[in-house]
Amino acid sequence: MTTEWTGAAVSGSSDAVRALLQAEGRPSAWTLGYVDATKMRRAELDAHLARIREYAERHQLSLIATYVDEPDGGGGGFQALRNRIETAAPSPVLVTTLAHLDPAAIDLEGRTTAETRRQYLQRQGTDVTEVFP
Repeated sequence: MTTEWTGAAVSGSSDAVRALLQAEGRPSAWTLGYVDATKMRRAELDAHLARIREYAERHQLSLIATYVDEPDGGGGGFQALRNRIETAAPSPVLVTTLAHLDPAAIDLEGRTTAETRRQYLQRQGTDVTEVFP
């Protein structure tokens, strides 16, 4: 089962995700998704979320969550993704376009950093897969 969260909603889901990750019989390959929807209409966001779900299913990856940065969201989706990566490294993080990782990263205190989101993920050793050419 895949759950899609906005940045604000995902912070309260840590216990549920942790339990799922520790459950016996879970697939060995699990992943997270990320969409920067700060400049998207809702229908476009829905299409991006569907592409990530379809890719995960086609490649037999257990998609635990897809984090979304929405307009006026303050980068909460990427912050939540960052927190999840630091507690349990997914393989890989799915994005519909690498351009979603071009904006500056947000640190744990909510401040903009000098590195891009893509640079942050690379520094963490996190694989990123673009699911839509």
